[in-house]
Amino acid sequence: MTQTPGLLASYGLDPGLAQERLRCVYYVDLYQVSGSQVAEQVMEQMGETWTGNPWEALSHLPALPRRVLLLDHCDEALQTMEPAHARRLRELTAHHALIIATERDPADLMPRREVLSPLVQVLRPYRLGLLERKEAEELFRQPAREVGIELEPEVVDFFIRVLGRHPYLLLLGGEALFNWLQDPERRSRLCTDPWLQEEARFRIRMHPAVQDFLDYIWKGLSEEERNALGRVLEGQPILPRQRLRLERAALIESSEEGLRVFSELFAEEARERLQAPQPPRLEEQLPPLSGLEGQLLEYLRARPGHACTYTELVHALWGPQAKVEEKKRALDALIYRVRQRIREATGSRWEYIRNIRGKGYVFTPPPYPR
Repeated sequence: MTQTPGLLASYGLDPGLAQERLRCVYYVDLYQVSGSQVAEQVMEQMGETWTGNPWEALSHLPALPRRVLLLDHCDEALQTMEPAHARRLRELTAHHALIIATERDPADLMPRREVLSPLVQVLRPYRLGLLERKEAEELFRQPAREVGIELEPEVVDFFIRVLGRHPYLLLLGGEALFNWLQDPERRSRLCTDPWLQEEARFRIRMHPAVQDFLDYIWKGLSEEERNALGRVLEGQPILPRQRLRLERAALIESSEEGLRVFSELFAEEARERLQAPQPPRLEEQLPPLSGLEGQLLEYLRARPGHACTYTELVHALWGPQAKVEEKKRALDALIYRVRQRIREATGSRWEYIRNIRGKGYVFTPPPYPR
């Protein structure tokens, strides 16, 4: 444990709790430190010695004891970080934990070509597990305490029920209602006024980051998991494997009444999505195609997201003896006609068949909400 546990409180961690649960916590200030110097700064703060490349030494730290690295003021470091170094940090998370503090979203800080970097995905706080009840209460109270407001237990209890014990959702809920909660009269009426409760729920749910979070959770669920979640909402039993998956995803938990969804807010979102009419699939909209048009569409649809080269498509349609250069114009014309048939049948502007310049085509079905 470093000599700076008090710094953890500013980031939602109780120093006493950290000392009790974590073995080695290190605070590293990266203010005005470039991306290439991050490994050196971290190794020095941990008191580690190395020879050669500090990034190589950092990535080969022993798995035990587990380290928690609180990297503060990381904006410049992320903005100037090379892809190889971002990959090293990502690999570090296999055995150790990173708490990275920035003024802006990491995806905005890193160059555009790196927005899909595995590091940025790791930094997304969506997949955090549920907190213990006491931890959740403290996390929700802490921002208010910093401005001299002590939230009443009944108010905190209301928001724990609505938001659940997911740390990211709790922080977003507090952010959405930060100014709203500073009114003592409103807080005193909250737990007895249904209209005020509805207003609070609405304000939280309309927060753009909350919408992104709920959408992210929903899109990550399989059809079976969504159906199982619907059964939980109706108070019906689910299979053991379904329960295990949903519990591992921190979406359901046990209560005295049985299984329940972790958050009233997400339960409301899930009900609406499950009851919403499903858009027809392409198979239900598109009339059967014959000849080469039908063969082409069937071939592409069987390989969604796969880049089908010109050679692959020409040989699939005209046989392995066909010469690609001779058939390429015929293939392009065929693609055009199939696109037109899809557009006429679906009435959608979505580009199902996309061109990969100089290589071929890829079939990309739209991301329908399910």
